[in-house]
Amino acid sequence: MNKIGVTEWYLPYSGPGAIRLCRKIGMDGIEIGDLGGHLRNYPLLNDAIKDEYREAMGDGCFQIYAYHAISLSRELGFKYDLNSDRGKEGARIFRTSVKICKEYGIPVVMLACYQNGKPENRYEVQRVIENLKEYVRIAEDQGVRVTLEAFSDLETVRRILEEAAGVTLCYDLLNPIKFGFGEPTEEILMLDMDKIDHIHIKEAGQTLDHYCLLGTGIPDIQESIRLLKERGYRGWFFLENHYNEPPLMYDGQGIEAMKKDAVYIKTILEG
Repeated sequence: MNKIGVTEWYLPYSGPGAIRLCRKIGMDGIEIGDLGGHLRNYPLLNDAIKDEYREAMGDGCFQIYAYHAISLSRELGFKYDLNSDRGKEGARIFRTSVKICKEYGIPVVMLACYQNGKPENRYEVQRVIENLKEYVRIAEDQGVRVTLEAFSDLETVRRILEEAAGVTLCYDLLNPIKFGFGEPTEEILMLDMDKIDHIHIKEAGQTLDHYCLLGTGIPDIQESIRLLKERGYRGWFFLENHYNEPPLMYDGQGIEAMKKDAVYIKTILEG
């Protein structure tokens, strides 16, 4: 059965308050960010912060599904030789990320080849693969899975998934259009559903320069979800619209926009 969650990093606020908000409006779970990760000495390892998160979670079925190692993905990246200083630093940060997942009971650590971490040529792609192989080994020892949001064409994505055994895909329904490397409704037909860990959902206006309520822009969310369900996908859908930015945040209405998007997705999934 499909579940619906929200990514923390584009909410109007983060941390335990974001968890309480998502529980209140009936979400099944959340993906959390790293609160600055290694750039801020890993706030999530602070005992007082851990207690706040546990209290916010309550005793119900709500789940912190994934931990996004944002500072590793965007600031440092993992496209460097494992034996280089940056490669060793990436592995050290990843080990701490897995430790956080273990302590919070989070099953998935998510990485993104984005900003400083995006591979720009075949040599960097190969190094991404080698790093991911090492990361899978580290994570498996602690019972944690590795999933990747890859900002690359489908051929490159499939190569990474094939060669870095154990890595699954966080597939975003807008990114192929926004970054010019594909069409979701075509890619879904070519992807192995067993390789998809979870889906990110957001929409942009026709000019792709702003995000908008689901059902009012592109891509065709309804058709993408229909194809995913038709092909047997039963995993998580996470809202990743930019609720902390204009125009969704105009007049402080980002939370109301998220509520509307949640209803929209639930209606599609139940239809």
